[in-house]
Order: sequence, then structure tokens, then C-alpha cells
Amino acid sequence: MKNLTFLLLFCAIRSFSQVGINTVSPDPSSILDITSTDKGVLVPRIDLTSTLDVTTIASPLTSLLIYNTATIADVFPGYYYWNGTEWSKLATSQIVDNAWGILGNTGIDDAVNFIGTTDDQDLVFKRNNVFAGVLDASNTGFGINAIASVVIARRVTAVGLNALKVNANGFENTALGADALSSNTTGSYNTATGANSLSSNTTGSYNAANGLNSLTANTTGLRNTGIGSNALYSNLGGSNNTALGQSALYSNESGANNTASGTSSLFSNISGNGNTAIGINALYKNESGDNNTANGVNSLYGNISGSGNTAVGINSLLNNTEGNNNAAIGLGAMQGNLTGNNNVGIGSSSLRFNDSGDFNIGIGGAALFDNSTGIGNCAMGQTSLPNNTIGDYNTALGYNALNLSTEGNNNAAVGFQALRLNTTGSNNTGIGYRSLDNVTTGSNNTAIGYLSSVPDPTLDNQVRIGGIGITYAGVQVAWSVTSDRRWKNTIEDSDLGLDFINKLRPVSYFRTNDKRNKLEYGFIAQQLQETLKNSSAKTNGIITEDVEGMLSVRYNDLMAPMVKAIQEQSTEIELLKSENEALKKKQLAFENELKEIKKLLLSQK
Repeated sequence: MKNLTFLLLFCAIRSFSQVGINTVSPDPSSILDITSTDKGVLVPRIDLTSTLDVTTIASPLTSLLIYNTATIADVFPGYYYWNGTEWSKLATSQIVDNAWGILGNTGIDDAVNFIGTTDDQDLVFKRNNVFAGVLDASNTGFGINAIASVVIARRVTAVGLNALKVNANGFENTALGADALSSNTTGSYNTATGANSLSSNTTGSYNAANGLNSLTANTTGLRNTGIGSNALYSNLGGSNNTALGQSALYSNESGANNTASGTSSLFSNISGNGNTAIGINALYKNESGDNNTANGVNSLYGNISGSGNTAVGINSLLNNTEGNNNAAIGLGAMQGNLTGNNNVGIGSSSLRFNDSGDFNIGIGGAALFDNSTGIGNCAMGQTSLPNNTIGDYNTALGYNALNLSTEGNNNAAVGFQALRLNTTGSNNTGIGYRSLDNVTTGSNNTAIGYLSSVPDPTLDNQVRIGGIGITYAGVQVAWSVTSDRRWKNTIEDSDLGLDFINKLRPVSYFRTNDKRNKLEYGFIAQQLQETLKNSSAKTNGIITEDVEGMLSVRYNDLMAPMVKAIQEQSTEIELLKSENEALKKKQLAFENELKEIKKLLLSQK
């Protein structure tokens, strides 16, 4: 048989060294041309162990062709050739097997065709022979080194380069993005979405990070939520924080129980606890302040260590650094406060420039607007006490009340524009519409009633009850006027008496503003003033002239001249009585003498 085969091969040789079997004219392009109508060519049938098998056939030469009959590892039955590195499978559209084509597949039946395993084995993906994903009984990973170190982790999902790379025992973590949760070892129930999100987390659990670099430095912190790029970026061990917005709570390291919503809100917070910031840059500079609430763009922006503050409105408590327990509600409310404590500002620009003043209350637009160091002031009403800077313990209730006061202390103004012109006066009380509205520097003045004002705006210790429109003033009992000797000095007998009283002109009249037209009795102030002048009266307070030239009479002071007049009349009466008695005696003596004369004359008849 061997000789026959050799003979056939020899006889088939042509001049061009071509070989033909069952043909006398092999094709010029071939080295071997086999012709048959009912037979084929059998190449060697080999059981490969993998596409990298170099043991079954030692040192295979590139282009070596075989037919693999084994189904194992990554090889399936079919024609393979050695490409110099591995066994490569030949496939045509006529060949149907279990392999997927790298240029796509046709005729797929999604009911039966799939990529995966048919036994209880994990499905592993690699790229360049580097781990690039896995599907096991409870974990899912896709990406270079995604969940590459799973040991006993359960229900872990990782998509992205190095996502959950070293997770060994952490349970129910979800990482989506390059390096998301890449350092996690035993932390559980975390969710990280975005490149570098929770990338440093090791044992922290129950965290949620959504956005580039969100919670990237967190290692052991628990129950944090960061949504937005760089949200809670620096957090290490802080727990129970919520950050919504780009760079919200960016610098937080150990602070806990904080809530930040808005770009860069609570940006600088490091160790502060229990803060709430809503709005762009709200509580931006806070580092260690606790229990602050800021709602509005730039609210409590400059706060560093102040605690217990509440700011609602754009720029409210903007510059506060160390002030504590302040409440500011409204656009720019308490915007300038630095170290002031226990203040309340409600209304646009209320207490706007308060610097270090404490215990102030400003309610209403621009109330206590300029207050800087004043303490214990209370202003309620639009622009009430707006210019106060260093005045203390003032109370202003009403629009424009104490409007110009800057340094006055202990003033009380109740009513529209009450004490509106006061600048430095102190201890004044004005109650009523524009009461004491003329006082500028005077102190210890009191006015009660509509348009009630004291005569001189610069003097002290004046009282006015009722305005110029008053037609009736009543009191249940008589007024008691202080008259104690200890309140007086330079006491002298009155120099006004009967002569002065006799020169007075008592009149009756009707008051021009009295709609009831009641008849009144009294004096005309100008006439009384002239009489006093003509009587050479010393400086007196009987007549008062206000800044508008209107005269008032202190009727009580006329009592002393009247008493003096009565006393002078009494002296004159006593003298007349004495003289009368003497005359009576003389008359009686005369009458007696006359009787005696009559008797004598009668006796001589």
C-alpha cells in the first residue's frame, strides 16, 4: 500500500512541481489539487484544551490547520488554525455553532441564544487579559477591575473602571462611574454614581453619592447623601449629612447632621453640626458653627463659628462671623452683623448694619437699619429707628418712629413718626401719631396724644398730654402736683399780689377748634404776659412760648398771686376794721357827751 501511494504521488508530478490527485491538470495556482465527486479531505481531528493549548500539539507552526472535537474552556468543535499566538476558529455563514462572531451575528433567537453559562459558574469578562467584569449569583460588575476582589459580598453592583475594586465583604453596594467606591472594603448599603464618588470610602455605610467627586474623601462616615459634583467632597467621618448641589458641604470632614442644598452651600464647613443651608453659597464660610439655619442666596455667607443663628432671605446675616442666636428674615436682614448676639431682624434690610450690638429687635423694612453697637433696642415698623448707631434700650413702634435718632438712649416712641426728629435726646416718651415729633436733643420729655409736642425741642423734662386739637381733658380725681420743700430752692414771698390781680383782665371766649362751641373763661395769654411785664415780675414760668410762637398759660401759678392779693386785702380789711372800731368808739363817746350836754341844758331851764 505504501508503495502504491508513493507511485501515485510520483506519477502526479508535473513540470511545475504541482500535485494533482484524480486530475491530470492541477490548477496552476495550487500546489495540491484534489478532485472528487463523492469524497472529501480529512484533516487531523484534535481534542484541544483551550485556544492557548500548545501541549496537545507541541510547537505548532503558524497556519497549521486542525479540526477540534472538544468542548471545553473557550474552544468548541470546528476548524481551527494556529495564528502564531493562539488557535483561531474558522467560521462561515454556513457553519452554525455556539460561537459569537466578532463582526456580528445573524439568525439569533433571543429565546435560546445568549452569552453566558448554563451551569452554576460565574461569567467573567476580561480585556487584554485583565479582569473587566463579572456576573455571579448576586453580584454584577462591568469595567476594568470592577468588584475585582469580591469574597463574600452580596448583591453588589459596579459599573466603571475600578468601581468597588477592593470590595471584599461589603453588602448591597452600588457603584456607577470610574473609581466609584474603589476603596470600599467592608462598607455596606452605599450608592455611588459618578467618577470618584465615594472613592475613598472603606467602612462607611448607608451613604449615597451622586455626581463627580461626590463624597470622594469619605472613609468611615455613615448615612451621608451627596448629590452634585464635589458634594461632601472632603467628608471623612462625618455622618448624617445631606448635600444637594455642586460643592455643597465641600470641605466637611467631621461635621454631622448638616443639610446643604444649593451650589457651594456650607462649602467651608469642617466640624460644624446640625446646620441647614438652602441656597447658593448659604453658610458658605461656616467652619465650626453649630445649629444654624440659612435659607436664601448668600444667607449667613460669612459665618465661621457662630451658632444658633437663623437667616431667611438673600444676603440675610451675610457677614456674620461669630454672632450667636440671631434671627434674620428678609432681604439683607442683619447683613452687616459680625459678632452681635441674640438679635432679631424681620423685614428687608432690618438691622442691616448691626455689627456687635446685642439683644436688638427690628421688625419692618429697614428697622434699626444703621444700628452698629446699640444694645437692647426694639423697633417695629417700616424704617423705625433706622439711623440708630450706638443708642441703647430704645423702643420704636410705628412707621418712621425715632427716625433720626442716632445716639439717644432709653427713648420710647409709639405711633407714626413719633419722636421722628430726635437725634441724641434720651429718656423721652412719645405716644401717639407724631407725638414729640419736634424733639431733637431734649431729654426726659413726655408727650401723649395725636400731634402732642412739647414747647422746646432742645429742653428737658417737659410733659404734654394731648395735641392742639384737644377740647376736653378729664380725670376722675384732682391732679396732685408735687410741692414738697425738698423739690424747691431760693424760696421767697410772692412779689405779685393785689395790684397785679387788679390789672388782670378775666375774659370769656369760644375756642376756635371746639365744634360744640362751649363758652370758656380765662385770660388772653398775650395780655397776661404784658401785665406780668408791667408788674416787673421776675423770670417766670406762667407764660410758655413754643417754637412756633404759640403761648400757653400755667394757670396753677396764678393761685399764689391770688392768695397774696387776698392776704393784702385781708390786711387792708383788718386795718379798716380797726379804724372803724376806733371811729365807733369816738362816735359813742361823742354821743355820750352829747347826751350829757343835753341833760345839762335841760337842767338849766
